[in-house]
Amino acid sequence: MSRSLLVIASSLAAICLTTACGLKPKDETSPVAAEMTNISNFSTSSDELSTAAFSPQNEEGSALNPSVTSPSEPKCLPLSERRKLAQAKAAPKRELNRTLSSNFLKNCAGCHGSDGKGRGDFPAINAVSYQNLVYSVRNGRSGVMPAFDEQKYPATTLDLDFEALTGSAVPEEEAVRCPVDKSGDNEEIAPALSYRQIEPGPKARGLGFALDPFVLPYVTCKELPALDGSGRMEKVCANVGISGSTEEGYRYADFGVCKDIRTQRPFRSIPVKNRNGRTDGEERLKDPEFAKELAWVTSQVRSSGCVCCHDSSVDKRASFWDINKDAVWTDQLDKYAVEIFTGRVDSTALGAYKPKENFGFDRYHTGLPTTDVARMQAFFKGLSQDLGTTDEEIKAMPPLADFLASQLTKDPEMCGKGIGVDADSGKITWKLGPVPFVARLVPARFIYILDEDAQTPLVTPNLDKPRGTLWRLDAKSFFQGFRSGTVNYGEVPRNGQQTIPDPERFPAIKPLEKGKTYRLVVQLDVAFPLTNCLFTYGQ
Repeated sequence: MSRSLLVIASSLAAICLTTACGLKPKDETSPVAAEMTNISNFSTSSDELSTAAFSPQNEEGSALNPSVTSPSEPKCLPLSERRKLAQAKAAPKRELNRTLSSNFLKNCAGCHGSDGKGRGDFPAINAVSYQNLVYSVRNGRSGVMPAFDEQKYPATTLDLDFEALTGSAVPEEEAVRCPVDKSGDNEEIAPALSYRQIEPGPKARGLGFALDPFVLPYVTCKELPALDGSGRMEKVCANVGISGSTEEGYRYADFGVCKDIRTQRPFRSIPVKNRNGRTDGEERLKDPEFAKELAWVTSQVRSSGCVCCHDSSVDKRASFWDINKDAVWTDQLDKYAVEIFTGRVDSTALGAYKPKENFGFDRYHTGLPTTDVARMQAFFKGLSQDLGTTDEEIKAMPPLADFLASQLTKDPEMCGKGIGVDADSGKITWKLGPVPFVARLVPARFIYILDEDAQTPLVTPNLDKPRGTLWRLDAKSFFQGFRSGTVNYGEVPRNGQQTIPDPERFPAIKPLEKGKTYRLVVQLDVAFPLTNCLFTYGQ
């Protein structure tokens, strides 16, 4: 694997449910690494997930009617309509601030660098969302970073520093976005085939844990002792996915698939410790009702892929929280993590299976997969109440996984000259940052051509195949990936496989119309974008 890709891979951090800012070692001599700075910026929170789906949902997580809101709310607008509105409202604006304040240089530069691009083990913050920056400054970060109130860091100064760090204006109130479609429904997708099922043998080097490519979800089964204690063996199956589960009561760890799970979330071990200050765990366990509910929650975790990152009996590098440590392991959770598990902090961007396809386990409504949403919510809302978390605090908490969630909410810009699908040859050309030719050095594993209003493709199993996808090409697992200018729209190269539309049921690829605007999304690997932009076909 190239030196540049090693640099990229080394800069990714953990986002297994509850995480901290990641390490960002940099290779100053690598132009590709320099271009990739923003791609590798992970944190625990998100840009305003105004879509965050928070219209009525059906049991599988999709909006019941994305275009219908209450009479007091404005109708949601798709991207094409929001672009027209933005163009109509466009007006000359003041020049953005480019100079970081003495406040930043005194309090922040020591860890994050004088330019916000990170220092040593501390992450870059030059691509952070506004909501994430404000939340982190006002609340601190897991005891590592102190909090700064209005007196120590005035809001006006913070706003100007945001501009200097990111090169973007503080976001204004915008047109209402339509809710995120979390259903994963797309009738044109080919039957799910994992690399593990169709391509045994060597794999290309990639971005996941141990530098393996992202292993697409699959189902595995094995013979395990029946739960009734009879000694008989029965066939039990599990979804091999970060939000996947097995049948209730069985241990997910028994399937031995955590190596594949970790390719789906770059992993870094974050110390496990008491984060809420409670020391009365042994006393609380004397309450039979509390002990019963904690045991049930723990058993739900043991039946899910969460154990791959959060159970030291499975891997001693358990990160942030560990169900195998401490009498009451939930004391390892801070207020933010507790609210993720209640479902009141949105974790849509991490993906979820439909309960009926996940052995009854639901992760659409809670942070942890569960067979009983109301019971899981009740347990963690009880913890939230014990911690004294207020409604105002919850409202201020940003959605989980900034790098992922912001992809669902950030509108793409026009691609620029020569980027997109060439109307004469069908050749697809993409760029990496502002420099198109650099993309020729970095192979891409996934290529999407979508309608303008399609949702940005994100993580498996439900956000990687949005409606409106006209064509998706995957690199086979043993192949490093495609380079810009080597793939034509609708043509499947030798080392690729077409996922959308299903070539068996939809052999004809929808032709592109001249003068119409489409979206090009090219990913280094699942959810790691090289290009996400709009192009007008034939122009």
